[in-house]
Amino acid sequence: MGNPRVDQTGRAHRGSQRQVQTWVNEHAAELNQGSSRRCPSSLPPTQITWRSPLRADEYREYADAAFLTRIGRPDLVAELARFWPSGGPVWDGLTTSQSAAGAKGVILVEGKSYPAEIEGPGCQAGKAGSEASRQSRIKIASALRQTQTWLEMADIPDWMGPLYQSANRIAHVYWLREKAMIDAWLVHMLFANDPIRPTPREKWESWLPTIEERLGLSKPLGWHANVILEAQG
Repeated sequence: MGNPRVDQTGRAHRGSQRQVQTWVNEHAAELNQGSSRRCPSSLPPTQITWRSPLRADEYREYADAAFLTRIGRPDLVAELARFWPSGGPVWDGLTTSQSAAGAKGVILVEGKSYPAEIEGPGCQAGKAGSEASRQSRIKIASALRQTQTWLEMADIPDWMGPLYQSANRIAHVYWLREKAMIDAWLVHMLFANDPIRPTPREKWESWLPTIEERLGLSKPLGWHANVILEAQG
């Protein structure tokens, strides 16, 4: 049985998945300029190559070992498995980047069409009741705590709850930057006026500080950006 959210080519019918596909495959030049401007670093990326979701690759999205292979680092598969169990984030978009000085990096993309889409049921690991599931939850909790320590959080928010999806992506940036020694950035593509649930740009702008406060992000992060884009037809 096929996936009802996509057609036979992998093209999403609607929502943030479709918007990411459209921007990556039809507006890449504009998108690359925006991503470069919004990823501050001592060596900001100047050349960006999209690795997913590509039309020629049936718009596939990648996670776990496949995500590392897609960005050219299959050598890190075992290391990631020690940090995070299988079933990690499925990345809406992936790029590799290269700075003017030759430094290589990666940009991880998460797309959202309306604010409530960021909320979720929380971490489900451990709820199956098996020992393997319990061990997965322990590993996830440890990884999230390491990330919060790295961020020097004074008050520790609940990252296993409704904002778990954002938290686990932040944790992967931590792992890439601090453990794998890869310049990594997380970009949230937030789509204004997507027909699925139209959200004006102004609402996104007013809502973002609230979500960052709930995540415990009290100061701007040099490797994270929220990019508000107009939804495409």
